[in-house]
Amino acid sequence: MLILKIKKGPFTSNIKWFCPRPRIREAFGFFEYRQSLYQKPVLGFHYDSFYTIQIDLTSDEKTLLANCRKNTRYEINRARREGVKFQIGNDIDEFIKFYNEFALSKNMAQISNSDLKLFTPKLYITKALYQEQILVMHTYLFDDDIKRVRLLHSASLFRNCDDSIKHQIIGRANRFLHFEDMLYFKKIGVKVYDFGGYAVDDINEEREKINQFKKGFGGKIVKEPNYYSYPLYLYLCMF
Repeated sequence: MLILKIKKGPFTSNIKWFCPRPRIREAFGFFEYRQSLYQKPVLGFHYDSFYTIQIDLTSDEKTLLANCRKNTRYEINRARREGVKFQIGNDIDEFIKFYNEFALSKNMAQISNSDLKLFTPKLYITKALYQEQILVMHTYLFDDDIKRVRLLHSASLFRNCDDSIKHQIIGRANRFLHFEDMLYFKKIGVKVYDFGGYAVDDINEEREKINQFKKGFGGKIVKEPNYYSYPLYLYLCMF
């Protein structure tokens, strides 16, 4: 279980990750339960269905790779042969610059330093490099108590690349990085790798592509609801 605090105007919101049943006494405050292990509606909380894909990292590397779809395995292995490298990052500003360029190309919301510092020291940054250039970067939330990592952000040079060959290398580098992330987290004792979401409602072409990308690594689809205390939910609805 992880507990984070976020300032929302004059109020402080308490965000609890991977918790069991929400506490009734917290229904009157600003409390949010993300990806709760509980499944049923709770009095005093707005219930929001959430699905994700999880990979069991207790399997050995050979099994993890074998569980991937044929094309995913091919892309991972080819990226290795092409010299794509895995690296742990430690520079939040570097990631923010990289991510915001990616977000701008996709008309997505950008992030700030304070958005990421909220997660430290539970934040991990990883990157895939090719010929000393960063192609892909990921961030993760790490829960040491339950030995679980959850993908927060994924960004690549994909949208800003006009070279078709490099375009393909970037795509392979992304699959490579996810798999190398799994191996790294496995080495430090993590048992569950969480892709951070799986779309089941209102699926458009882009979301379906992302779903298929994630399913390419095997794993299982899991339902983990989000709960919002009604004071917090009503406050969020105002903005």
